[in-house]
Amino acid sequence: MDAFFKFVRIMLLMKNIAIVFFCFLLLACSESSTEPEVFDARRVCPENKRGTFVDDRDGQVYKYTTIGNQVWMAENLNYKMESGSYDAYSSSCSSVEDNCDGRGLSYSYDVVQEACPKGWHLPEQKEWDKLIEKMGGAEIAGERLKAVDGWHPLNRDDPLGGTDDCGFSLKSAVSSNTSGKGYTAELWSATKAPHSYRTLVTIYFYSNKSWVSNLDGIDRDNFSIRCIKD
Repeated sequence: MDAFFKFVRIMLLMKNIAIVFFCFLLLACSESSTEPEVFDARRVCPENKRGTFVDDRDGQVYKYTTIGNQVWMAENLNYKMESGSYDAYSSSCSSVEDNCDGRGLSYSYDVVQEACPKGWHLPEQKEWDKLIEKMGGAEIAGERLKAVDGWHPLNRDDPLGGTDDCGFSLKSAVSSNTSGKGYTAELWSATKAPHSYRTLVTIYFYSNKSWVSNLDGIDRDNFSIRCIKD
């Protein structure tokens, strides 16, 4: 009988050890799991870090938003440039329908590096990349940066606009690519495209997609500008 009880005690002890070991494995698995981080706009771009500033050159008032540790214009630049190789096309608005007061002007290659107000500059590609990464990566950033309106559906039943989580409020914008009006936003970067001495990298957003892409621009094209604070 003593041997029987001794056997039972040993079995119970082994069972308890097994339970503890199993719990340890569960804890280890949960700690090593790579659940995707939930996007929290209140942390990434709090509303108390948004506001307005005045462009001293012409008195225009622009909105800005802070995303991470970057401060971005929350509107496209709308300053009329007076210099450039082709003055008539240095900064332009294609038509009244484009509503350039709400969408900004488009700028030629010749003037983009000097177009931003004092204290602001044309963003490098790496600064665009940092913004896109902060907004969840290239596959989803477009949806979170686009305005809730100001876009046309490319196909029937396409979603209109984005969620504008951080007040970036990007709308489709005028450009020399007339076929893309209403469906794309094309913005300059300050970064030279690889293997080119005149072409800059441009940043593309699409009405029917959540992702953002970097493409080589063409020095004859006019694109929009979003300035970033120095």
